[in-house]
Amino acid sequence: MKKKSVRPTTDLMSQLLPQEKRNAAQAWDRKTRERRWAAIDVELKKNPKMTRAEDRKSVATNLGEILDSFEREGKGRKEAVVRAANMGVPGDSTKQLYRYVLPRSPSRD
Repeated sequence: MKKKSVRPTTDLMSQLLPQEKRNAAQAWDRKTRERRWAAIDVELKKNPKMTRAEDRKSVATNLGEILDSFEREGKGRKEAVVRAANMGVPGDSTKQLYRYVLPRSPSRD
């Protein structure tokens, strides 16, 4: 009976392979996102969205509701989310938040 040959693996090799796979997966994800954003950018340049005041108001109201819900559920502060989304400048007054969000009007409750 013939003995099976076992390929020797070192600890370094066993650790390196998963890291390489992870790096390759992250690179693929990044390239996929870049292609997607490029395609979206091209389409928006051809046909700009939210050019009407009503559209911008609707988005600002919805963002306000999302942020209120986020804060109500104890997941963080609205201002922190807006800053993390690169809206506004760090150090600005939190009153700047109202440049981006609108509260729901009383008639819609």
